[in-house]
Amino acid sequence: MTPSPRLPPRTSGSPGASSSPRSRKNSIGGSKREHKVGVTATSCANCGTTTTPLWRRAGNGQTICNACGLYFKARNLTRPTWLKRNTGAKKANRQHLVCANCRTTTTPLWRRDSSGNTICNACGLYFKLHNVHRPVTMKRAVIKRRKR
Repeated sequence: MTPSPRLPPRTSGSPGASSSPRSRKNSIGGSKREHKVGVTATSCANCGTTTTPLWRRAGNGQTICNACGLYFKARNLTRPTWLKRNTGAKKANRQHLVCANCRTTTTPLWRRDSSGNTICNACGLYFKLHNVHRPVTMKRAVIKRRKR
């Protein structure tokens, strides 16, 4: 049996203290706070985005964003660049979205058509069912709730 490698001795005086620079005690509340050490700006090798909830690795070892990684995992193809959302349209600016088909500004869910335009839920579902764009005459001023 081969001996296991030895770990370096602890340099801290207290037995429960961590020697890692990532976790430090907060002097006010006493709770641990995570400090990221040596983080560099990362960008997706496929679409170039710099913000994502999770960074992934492509098959060739490149760093890719969560969206590109999930797209590749589901389809075994790289994610097209036209699917990338505009960086100006953030969650706080959703009230400025306009449907490319019927020009409505209120919908429970925003969708995208095959050419990447932002469309409302009604137009997206109509196109998915009938394969033609929803006529503007079908537009309603009020969204009705279904009674089930």
